[in-house]
Amino acid sequence: MKKNIALLMSIIALISLLFFLRVQTTKNHIEKENVLNGTQVSEALYRYDLETENQTVNGIIVKNSEVYYLLMDVIDENNGIYNYKLKKLDIYVNEVTEEKGKENVNSYCNLTEENIECINSNTFTVYNYNFEEIFSYSSLVDNTENTYLPYKDIYILLENNNLSLIINNNLEPYRKIKTDLTLYYENSFLTSDNTYILFIDEEGAKYLYDVNEDILTKIEELNYFKYENGFVFYDEENIKVYDLKNDLEYTYDNDLQKNYFYTGTLSNDNKNLYLYDLIENKLWIENLDEKTMQELDSTIMSSDNPIATLKTDEDYLYIYVLQDEFNFYVLDLKNLNLPKIDLTEYKDELTKKIDDKIAEIKDTYNVNVNIKEDAVIKFPDFSAEVLNNNELILESLTKIEKILSKYDKEFFDSFYDQGFDGLNLYLTGTLTPSDYETQVSNPAAYSLTYQGKYMIAIDLNQSNLEELLCHELLHNLEFNLNNKGIYPFSNWTSLNPIGFSYDNSYTSSSTNNYTILEENKENVYFIDYYSHTYETEDRARVFENICACDSDSIVNDYPNLYKKGSYLKEEITKYFPNLNNTSLFNSLN
Repeated sequence: MKKNIALLMSIIALISLLFFLRVQTTKNHIEKENVLNGTQVSEALYRYDLETENQTVNGIIVKNSEVYYLLMDVIDENNGIYNYKLKKLDIYVNEVTEEKGKENVNSYCNLTEENIECINSNTFTVYNYNFEEIFSYSSLVDNTENTYLPYKDIYILLENNNLSLIINNNLEPYRKIKTDLTLYYENSFLTSDNTYILFIDEEGAKYLYDVNEDILTKIEELNYFKYENGFVFYDEENIKVYDLKNDLEYTYDNDLQKNYFYTGTLSNDNKNLYLYDLIENKLWIENLDEKTMQELDSTIMSSDNPIATLKTDEDYLYIYVLQDEFNFYVLDLKNLNLPKIDLTEYKDELTKKIDDKIAEIKDTYNVNVNIKEDAVIKFPDFSAEVLNNNELILESLTKIEKILSKYDKEFFDSFYDQGFDGLNLYLTGTLTPSDYETQVSNPAAYSLTYQGKYMIAIDLNQSNLEELLCHELLHNLEFNLNNKGIYPFSNWTSLNPIGFSYDNSYTSSSTNNYTILEENKENVYFIDYYSHTYETEDRARVFENICACDSDSIVNDYPNLYKKGSYLKEEITKYFPNLNNTSLFNSLN
């Protein structure tokens, strides 16, 4: 009996050991498989080649560790005939496999989260990922202008502000959206029992429509991106999260104060925000609860005109970047070792840097800089929006200081003569004229003398800040001299082509005659058609292309523009001789 018990215990022990070894082997196998196998391009960032074969990618969907994407090959463009291939990439084995394909399809198809949707002039067809037809609707009218959206277990047709159900290839009117606005389809989000439609109106405002409840909600924050649970809307001040899957809403302060992330996503728990800035090629990871941020320099993903989309799960951030070739990136969040930045300290540090830079500009150049609420005064001919973006303000101040350094303090001191209170810069958001009939719609900058001050208001959202500042500085230089009874540039019009006269209007249509669009350089007298508006604008356009350049201005390439540039230098240095000793005209040969 004892021998039998001992034998039984030995068998049990052996079975347990074998089971343990099997579990460990399986565990090790899984751990080994769950390692990203792309090309490591930086810490925790891996690149994959989607093997697009120079074909168009019509949709890319991530499902767990697998990336599905639909390739379209044009067979007959005139008749709209295409071949399609659905491919799949496994991020752990870095292997692309072809799932299903369909040839000679007379439709434009796109991959969605669940299906493949195809449309041509009279048929809307839905396939599953095996290219098996699961829905079709045919019509006698042209379908290509219509919008088809999944709704519960059917599809709905959106046409103007009307919704119709598609049942058994028949349209059943469902409802008209209750609004007098002209709305345009922008995007949509599908839940298990509802569909939400994002609209945009003619003014650019956005509206979210709940199909079940027949409720249209205006969204105050104009920028947005779609994420796993719904939509995120944002501006410089607020981030509004609509978690449509769970019927939740959250509002956060936009601590980064950026309104041009270009693309982003949010984790499923609505806590971690991922923002990809294509201009600075940076990825920001912000924890909305902890008020902390991590910053990743993602220049490895840069290209001339990249289009990127983000998606995340618990372990990875997926980044699709459309370049000349379609590359796919995976960021391993588990092994991402980036320092966390306290956003409160970050904002305080930015504020101090801004204050120090403004004080430095005042001490060095005697120029007054106004920002945020202080920059939005009651201007006589236009209004301005407040701009609170600290990063943009700091970046702009650096660019402004670079231009001011091309002058000297004595030049700016002259703006305090005749009882004027110096040169004052107002750094704002969008500028809007009070009279659209005589002024340019939403100009980039204004110059004026008002309330005993020389003023320059600049919309910091413009990309050419240096050129704008140089342009407006010449206007103020002329204001300054005119107020002293000096009227320079008396021979300016003699440098124009014979018979030319300025429009003396900002709204009159003008041609590109005599501009740099002319093939013959000898016929070029103006930078562009805007130079035709007023004599002062012509001078400012030439000057900005000298002042904003560090070397080799474009005016050097055109004999008549070069004469104008040389005349500008001659007249300006006549009244401000110290500018001969600065770098202001270094770009003029």
